[in-house]
Amino acid sequence: MSATETSRHAASESSSLLEQFAVAAEAFAIGATYIATSAGLITFNKFLMQEDRFPHAVHLTMAHMAVTFVLSLSLYMVAPRLYPSMAKATCQWATLVKYVAPLGLLFALSLYASNQ
Repeated sequence: MSATETSRHAASESSSLLEQFAVAAEAFAIGATYIATSAGLITFNKFLMQEDRFPHAVHLTMAHMAVTFVLSLSLYMVAPRLYPSMAKATCQWATLVKYVAPLGLLFALSLYASNQ
């Protein structure tokens, strides 16, 4: 291998590594934003959960779940590339419900419990 070929190979590996880092950084940023937003909503919900403000945890939890659903669906409509496995998921509806429904129920339960 000549010096030029070695240099090109090293540059190719470097750009590939940078692309992988960019994808990982984007995934981290999305995850961190989701966690921060959820924590902020839970903290705000706890602030509201006082007798003189808004003592309806179930209603607030339902509203939180509805907003989460609508925003997630809106994001899918605007940027479907962020959901690369959606086509596969819609083909395997029974499996999706089997695994996602319990997660949704646990999410709702965690919201309800965190607002008590």
